[in-house]
Order: sequence, then C-alpha cells, then structure tokens
Amino acid sequence: MPCQLQNQRIDKQFGVAIIEFALSFSIFWIVFMAVIEFCRGMYAWNSAQEATRLAARYASICSESSTQQSIIRNKVKSYISSVGAISVPSGIGWMAFSYYPSGCTTCESVEVKLSNLKIDLQIPFYNLQFNLPEFKTMVLRESMSNTVTYTNGSSENNSICNG
Repeated sequence: MPCQLQNQRIDKQFGVAIIEFALSFSIFWIVFMAVIEFCRGMYAWNSAQEATRLAARYASICSESSTQQSIIRNKVKSYISSVGAISVPSGIGWMAFSYYPSGCTTCESVEVKLSNLKIDLQIPFYNLQFNLPEFKTMVLRESMSNTVTYTNGSSENNSICNG
C-alpha cells in the first residue's frame, strides 16, 4: 500500500511540474522576444542616423539641384527600406537639405534632416509603432563635381550624383 501512495504522489507532482514549466517558459519566451525586438529597434535607430550621415555625405559632393536631391533621397530611402523596421513616408518632406551660408552659390556646408520616420516593433501579442526623433547631420562641402576627371585627362560622370 505505501508503494502505491508514493506512485500517486509522483504522478501528481509530474503534472504540477509540467504546468510550472509551461508558465515559466511562456514568460521567459515573451521577455526574450521583447529583448530581441528592443535590439532590432536600436539597430533601426542607428540605421536612421547612418542614413542621415550618408545623405549629408552625398549632398556634400553633389550639386544643390532638386534633381540631385531626388537622387539622394531615393538612395537613402532604399538604404532605410533595407532595414525593414522603419516606415518612410511618401513624398519629399521627410528629408530636408539646407546649404550654408543661405543663398550661396559656392556653399561651404550642407545640413540634412530626416523627420517623420516611424519604427515598427513586434513584441509578442503587441505591435508597437512610434515616431523616431528628428535626425540632423551637417558636413562641409567638398570640392567635387558631377564629373570626375582623372590624371590621364579622361573624365566620367560621378556615379553617386548621377543615379
């Protein structure tokens, strides 16, 4: 008889252990996925900052024309879209170019500002979307043009500025 009672206790304890494991594992899994999404969010944030730097770099070596700005905007939008977690609004208002001193013909510096970007995080059972802050970067203009001239006298279009 004592042996039979002991087997019943083991069977009951086994059921409790499975329930405890299921509860603790589900909580652990949700926290683990939240940490992964937080890391993905930080990666997207860093990518948006890098996209701002990239746009300023391109703007520093290309002309101030709206065509050049459109080419730069398309390249940066492609870069941001490759991250996957950032939503870029349609239109041109999300990226602004400012050349200094204002009204210049030979500008000394350029500032690029990215705004209205949104990040999508997918924590289990909860989708979260929030606005990223405005990113700004200013760089000095470089003495480059839309045409690259080599030492042997040949020249070609600057591939960065010409799409």
